[in-house]
Amino acid sequence: MAARCDSRRARAPSPAPPDSSTSSRDRPTAPAWPPDAIRAHAQGSQAQRRRRGAAPPARLQPPSLAARQEPPPAKCRPARRSRCRTAGRGRTAAHRANSGRHRSRKAPEEPPIAPCSKPSPELTGDAGRRTRLCAWCRASGALALGGLWTYARRMRQLRVRWAWRRPPGWLRRLAEVGALPSDSEELRVRKAVLVLSSTLMASLAFVWVATYAALGLWVSAAIPFAYQVASAASIYMFARARRYRLFRTSQLWMSLLLPFALQWSLGGFRNSSAVCLWAVTSPLGALLFVGARQATPWFLAFVGLVALSAAIDPALAAGAPNIPVGLVVAFFALTILGVAATVYALLQYFVRARERALAELAREHRLLEREQTKSERLLLNVLPEPVAARLKKEEGVIADAFAGVTVLFADIVGFTPLSERLSAADVVALLDRVFAGWDALAAHHGVEKIKTIGDAYMAAGGIPLLRDDHPKAIAELALAMGPELARSAAGTGLALEVRIGIDTGPVVAGVIGRAKFIYDLWGDAVNTASRMESQAVPGTIQVTPRAYELLRERYELRRRGRIEVKGKGPMTTYLLLGRRDQHAGSASRDRHDHAPHSQAITIADDGQTPASPKTENRDHGNR
Repeated sequence: MAARCDSRRARAPSPAPPDSSTSSRDRPTAPAWPPDAIRAHAQGSQAQRRRRGAAPPARLQPPSLAARQEPPPAKCRPARRSRCRTAGRGRTAAHRANSGRHRSRKAPEEPPIAPCSKPSPELTGDAGRRTRLCAWCRASGALALGGLWTYARRMRQLRVRWAWRRPPGWLRRLAEVGALPSDSEELRVRKAVLVLSSTLMASLAFVWVATYAALGLWVSAAIPFAYQVASAASIYMFARARRYRLFRTSQLWMSLLLPFALQWSLGGFRNSSAVCLWAVTSPLGALLFVGARQATPWFLAFVGLVALSAAIDPALAAGAPNIPVGLVVAFFALTILGVAATVYALLQYFVRARERALAELAREHRLLEREQTKSERLLLNVLPEPVAARLKKEEGVIADAFAGVTVLFADIVGFTPLSERLSAADVVALLDRVFAGWDALAAHHGVEKIKTIGDAYMAAGGIPLLRDDHPKAIAELALAMGPELARSAAGTGLALEVRIGIDTGPVVAGVIGRAKFIYDLWGDAVNTASRMESQAVPGTIQVTPRAYELLRERYELRRRGRIEVKGKGPMTTYLLLGRRDQHAGSASRDRHDHAPHSQAITIADDGQTPASPKTENRDHGNR
């Protein structure tokens, strides 16, 4: 844009000089500008002319503009970033506003003139368009050039940054010539390594070709040259046909045979600088690209060719060509370094592959352990830990008989009508808090939680691990369940009470079901404990005579009387009040608190019992 503006320098339209070939009718009516004025406009601004040592010319006007006293258009001062030239002389306020962000030096003060964006009314046609274009170019050109410079600099930084991160495009295309969309990542890597290693060895063969050709050993030079041609042809066929097995086999055979052929043509081990060592890349390549078992024949073939070369070496040395000693030593060093680098690269590849495999195995092992921990945690939420361990090891029915187990049933009083008034989320949240607290208490006292049925809670002591103090553990749990219920319901404003029933005796325990299996108990003690809970007074712990005999030495119990138990008939029951050490000093107060219950449920000798205060009699399965 700036170049266009320079080429169209703003000046008044001047008529062409008179020519003899033009007629008087075509000649312009206004006289031409003087030559001095034209040269002054072409030389540039006044500051440039001062630096060149030229005196500023006088302001000369065309005769057609003399009446208006308009100054002739002159070349404006170039901005720092824009070379746009305007019709004004010097930098006006509009020019400085357009290029203000590029300003680093203050321009010399000059007389203000009319801005180039507002040309004289007489400057119409091409001259007026040039002056307007020049003002626009000065502003937009500076912005455009600044943006292009920033973009170019950023792209150069990105190119430098990407240059060492990504291999060249031609190298990637060469490595992927035989890759198929269905190939695994490991197979892609093997194909790429084989193609690149073959290309590298073929490129190194130029050293032998050029050296032996310079010495006049054309047969020896033809062998590595033949390897180059054959490698190029095999890579081309591999790129076209994508037959990886054929390409791999051809490369292994050439790597095995051609080094020995070159050594035999040069006269043995010494004269050839032991070039047969390059053949060790064949069994190593077979180990990498084929497999450990398939690489054994290639290694045996290499050993056989080395033995054959050692056997015929004296005969070959007799007719060996004359090769300079320095060249022989140089090729010895090249062979040793090349083979060592190849072996090192392959070993590094195997070590890295092993490290990657071990890291992946460790990662999968950690994931497996994490999932196994989750599975075991879920299983332990359903089954006791010893039973879960047996279930993972054994097949078949898991069932055990226990001679003495204490069973507990607990039920929240009036929870069924309460759940009808609360929302579903509030009901579930409340039960979750209550049962979570009871679970913590059961774990603290070593009691096994069996299951929950609605708002009822079942636990047992003495299973699956035998313990002699199972009645004590159940009693401690029962005494702590009431305060825990009050604590869980403290924020809800609800006054909840719990009924608890306890019995002890022999039971059978086992795992039933294939889907959603469960660890459950069966026996008379289970049924009786359920009846004790269902017929208990709200806020009390009712126990059977068998449990009373086991608890009376350590705990304070009060006789409730005889009640009619479903399926059992009349039965004398007792109420668990607390530990004896806690009730020794407050026996009268406890007796006063529980007296109404005792009077309400005490039965006469005729065996009659009042109606149970429980409105809902839940049957806990096949008890």
